[in-house]
Amino acid sequence: MMISPFQTQRPQSSSIDMGNLSNLVTDPLDTKFEETLYILSHEIMHRWGAYVKYKDADGSLSTALLGKEQDHWSYLLSSGGSVLYGNQWQDNGNGTFTSTTPQLKMRYYSPLDQYLMGMIDKSKVPAMVLIDSPGQDATQLPASGVTITGTTKTVTIDDIIAATGARVHDA
Repeated sequence: MMISPFQTQRPQSSSIDMGNLSNLVTDPLDTKFEETLYILSHEIMHRWGAYVKYKDADGSLSTALLGKEQDHWSYLLSSGGSVLYGNQWQDNGNGTFTSTTPQLKMRYYSPLDQYLMGMIDKSKVPAMVLIDSPGQDATQLPASGVTITGTTKTVTIDDIIAATGARVHDA
């Protein structure tokens, strides 16, 4: 098992709370089983992800990547389809951004998620876009077709490592 760089914040052993399993489809041949897998993927990702801070340009630590309950990605983060939310933002070139998130529940582990899980090396994590949009609720769930105003901030994996330290163990 990979150990998170947040070992001092997270327990060494963990469990996944899926809620009442009688409410979930457990037959892998049932078409609704995909929803169970989504929930499992989301809950597993909580072991590693969406707790990170980053070091801002002025040297201060920022939690702006975090959204709902401070353990999901911010609504304003272009998260690349993360199971822990965020959004996918399109820059309209005029100071506005439109979310192109295909569905409420995103189904992928983003490159940042994969790094935090120990699946990929930091060199495979592209820079991330975070929108600075005062007045927008960063705790909202992803939504498609929403247009907001703001400015972009680029956050790199090196900014995150500067705040949290490198993974122990690497990919």
